Amino acid sequence: KPPKMKRPWWTAVIAAVLVAAIFAGEMLMPGGTGVNAYAISEATYPEMAQYPDEYLYMHADGSFDSEGFSAAFDPWFEDVQAQLRPDGYADGLEDYFKRSTEQFLSGAEGENVTYSPLNVYMALAMLAELTDGESRAQILSLLGAESIEELRQQANDVWNASYRDDGAVASILASSLWLNQDVEFNQETLDTLAENYYASSYSGEMGSDDFNAALQDWLDKQTGGLLSDEAGEVELDPETVLALATTVYFRSKWTSEFNEDNTKTDVFHAASGDVDAEFMHASRSASYYWQERFSASYMGLESGGRMWFILPDEGVSADELLASGEYMDLVLDPEGWTDQTYIIVNYAVPKFDT
Repeated sequence: KPPKMKRPWWTAVIAAVLVAAIFAGEMLMPGGTGVNAYAISEATYPEMAQYPDEYLYMHADGSFDSEGFSAAFDPWFEDVQAQLRPDGYADGLEDYFKRSTEQFLSGAEGENVTYSPLNVYMALAMLAELTDGESRAQILSLLGAESIEELRQQANDVWNASYRDDGAVASILASSLWLNQDVEFNQETLDTLAENYYASSYSGEMGSDDFNAALQDWLDKQTGGLLSDEAGEVELDPETVLALATTVYFRSKWTSEFNEDNTKTDVFHAASGDVDAEFMHASRSASYYWQERFSASYMGLESGGRMWFILPDEGVSADELLASGEYMDLVLDPEGWTDQTYIIVNYAVPKFDT
């Protein structure tokens, strides 16, 4: 899609914020002080020891304080290990990832689009807790869960496996419920959401300036202050009974950063025509994957994650690639991909904001 050149947000550090909110069954683009006055059940996030800065343990003579570093490193490592979940914790979600990604990213018509499957997953999982009968059965089927108890455990595992807040890496899924104060609620259910989905609940006067401000503050805080303007545009309709809001804040360095000296203006071939864009360039040994409709490679992050770059073949549209679902098979299981090799990959990545 056409890049929109604003600030160079990933030259050294990725600071990607993806926000999704479900209000009265509709997806809204995003966006806390003040929220505490409305809280009726609040989630508690795991506390993590901060990753120690190696430079702080270097002596003036060039020697390294190994003992001091280990004393700080060991608690951090223990906390990271505590967030790990058993192999297979996300089994059954593959079909949901494929179907929902095509649904949300297709038909962009030349616009840059962002979609976070985990945000919608958490919102739908919480919605399953708030309903029953046919509605619950449909959500469980979509998310590949046999029972609400199974979904509850998987959502908890997904949240914890994604969580990191150690000063070096931030990866935080946040969820909340916003309740009309004129409607009765079940405290036990809200406590279950706080414990298993790390979702906080708030009750207030729907559509009031104060309650809207509380929601806006919550969105702003959960996204590290990067979406203040967007969050300020989100409001609750007075007739709303229940609103579910989810955010994800992610920040991590590349394992090997782009060299700023190699950034230059070049032509981006958008569907609507050629446009000039600033491109970051790098050449490095990397895994390279291909199939009939596309080729792909990824760059590693210090968090242990990956950022995938998927390039449709000439004549293949993004919507066609999304419909095939083949790229998602690669992302979900790159080790089992047949058509792959390890070569020098030349990256030319346009800067963009979305």
